[in-house]
Amino acid sequence: MLIKLKNKIESEVSKIGNIKLGEFGIHFSEQPPYFPEGISIIEDRNGRYNLVFTERGKITSEISKLDDNEVTYQILKIIIKNISSQKIDEKDVDLIDKLIKNNEFEKVSQIVEKVQENRYQYEKELFEKISPLYTLWFEKEH
Repeated sequence: MLIKLKNKIESEVSKIGNIKLGEFGIHFSEQPPYFPEGISIIEDRNGRYNLVFTERGKITSEISKLDDNEVTYQILKIIIKNISSQKIDEKDVDLIDKLIKNNEFEKVSQIVEKVQENRYQYEKELFEKISPLYTLWFEKEH
């Protein structure tokens, strides 16, 4: 089941680019003796999955009893958020920095709002390339 899930996630991720799950610290395993840095996807005895998030050798959070679609969505959401965070226009960053230095916080707020809206639209477009189901879940969360 774990290999089937890994193949499914890789197939969905390939729709948005040449992305390797290992680049995002995503690991698949049956009950490991330790949890590597990043996200471990672990199959339980009931055909469900747990996501274990680890930083600096410590488990920081866990999401339990997910089905394969829910796991796929959670992993896609992490990857897409990471991709969209790198797409912020450098001009906007420079302008925000300049406005902060000039104490023009109202303008900063407006630009940040615009950047967030652009980021949301970009994330939605990526989900639309993958699946209507995941797009619907994404829209419901926002």
